[in-house]
Amino acid sequence: MRKLFVIGSILLLVSCIFSVNESTIQFRGDNIIPLAIGNKWIYQYTITDGDSIRFNGPMTVEIIESRIIEYEGEQLNVFVFKETCGHYSFEDSLLYYLLSTSNDTIFWVGHSVHGTFSDGYDPYYYNKNIHVIYPLQIGEKWEFDHGDYHDNFECVSLTDTVLVDEFSLSCVNIRMGNPPNWYNDYLYCPSVGLVNEYTFGSTSTYRIERILIRNILF
Repeated sequence: MRKLFVIGSILLLVSCIFSVNESTIQFRGDNIIPLAIGNKWIYQYTITDGDSIRFNGPMTVEIIESRIIEYEGEQLNVFVFKETCGHYSFEDSLLYYLLSTSNDTIFWVGHSVHGTFSDGYDPYYYNKNIHVIYPLQIGEKWEFDHGDYHDNFECVSLTDTVLVDEFSLSCVNIRMGNPPNWYNDYLYCPSVGLVNEYTFGSTSTYRIERILIRNILF
């Protein structure tokens, strides 16, 4: 059965469930990033450079479709994510990316900035890598191979707490980058998805200030 998750009173219920103790949290990949067509998150996104604000506006992430693709002889069911945010060029810009799941691990399969599938047109650059590993454990590390460079990932906490719209949510903290020089912290609440992002060690800092809208189907 599909249920609609709407911010508000149900968020309080999620807060209570997932703030009890670590053993109650389900760390499956598709729980950290709920996968269903129609899921949508809208964030207030801020970029600062020192004391200056370079961008402050909404970022929308939504799952618009799923499809079967072939990747290196393997049939994969992928979910197509559409991300709209003005921070790339300070005008509306799009990023499409593909996520799939296998054995409760989430894989990043490809991305496109030139549009999504249409009438046989395939604009994606394919590069399958682990996005969220399973099982998640503190200290678990994995690598995203971009070809000419690598992103290093590590689970640094299973019990971080984030205040979202006055509710305290227990979150998984996944760190990406090359600490201590620079890194991003991505905080995911089970059954909710990404609830905050921080950037450290850069001249610019990126932060999701708050969630404006979140509709989750599962």
